[in-house]
Amino acid sequence: MNTLKKITKVLKALSDENRIRILYILNEKKGLCVCEIREIIGLSQPTISSHLRILESNKLITFSKD
Repeated sequence: MNTLKKITKVLKALSDENRIRILYILNEKKGLCVCEIREIIGLSQPTISSHLRILESNKLITFSKD
């Protein structure tokens, strides 16, 4: 059952169009900062950060602070 919950959580993370756009952008251009993603997508910085937290919590991306 634990595996099913993990799969459901990942699918929910992928159910948002903007999160898929972020994944696509990061796949094409690795190492972007939040401000660069914001410029490309056109959403606010807090919204981008929220999406990135969801993707990171589901182990779909990793991040580092500079």
